[in-house]
Amino acid sequence: IEYKINNMKSIVYLLILQIIPIVSAFTLQQPRSLTKTTLRSSPSSIEELLESDKWAIIKEELDHVPVFSCANEQGQPLQYNVGGGPIAFFFCDIDAANKELEKAKLETKLPGLTLLPFPL
Repeated sequence: IEYKINNMKSIVYLLILQIIPIVSAFTLQQPRSLTKTTLRSSPSSIEELLESDKWAIIKEELDHVPVFSCANEQGQPLQYNVGGGPIAFFFCDIDAANKELEKAKLETKLPGLTLLPFPL
């Protein structure tokens, strides 16, 4: 009986040795990192973000991303009357901006309308 138990242990041991590489091939293994993760609270409002010391870094990065607006010959964005007041529209998508420019040229008949990039 003792021989069978030892033999069974050997069989189980051999099976485990053969299964481990298969199992580890399908498991996600997290790389070990020496960096420490810290949690910080994010600003609770846009005002708090704009007043933080990180805003200058964010603004500098955003200034590399242009937005486009229909503008007159003087470079002033075309303003639309929305909600009782004038508002300029800015587009991230150049194709949408071009469509709006063509529409504005037809509807306003203003000379010199063009698309201008503005920093975000």
